Amino acid sequence: MLAAGATEAEVKFVGFSLIFHNTTLAPGAVVQKYLEKDVVERSFRTMKGDVQLHPIRLWLPTRVNAHVKQYYISMCLLSLIKFRCSKLNLQPAEVLSKLQVIYKVNLKHSKNGKEFTKVVTLINQQKKILKALKCSV
Repeated sequence: MLAAGATEAEVKFVGFSLIFHNTTLAPGAVVQKYLEKDVVERSFRTMKGDVQLHPIRLWLPTRVNAHVKQYYISMCLLSLIKFRCSKLNLQPAEVLSKLQVIYKVNLKHSKNGKEFTKVVTLINQQKKILKALKCSV
């Protein structure tokens, strides 16, 4: 079925992509490389969303380098979270949101100086996540 007002010739190649290259790679390898770029693009999308990093608006080379390193470290951490929590069927964004609400209370008696530390009660899923990440609270 043709789009309204379109001719057969106009829609003949709708849905097709053309990949032009001037490399010595075989066409199949070029297509594979092109499709692999999607992984990188999704990774940057994840970093921008989950880690809430902002676009680079820096001019000094040291600051640009620091920003790129921050992206790289964040991506490494997200990859580690994804790897270690794969058996829990959780994505890194879900893991971060579940762990974001954990907090520790530190109390100190003003007269005798005794201290008390307590982590707010964790739900089972948070315990499983911390165990999978090999973290202690």
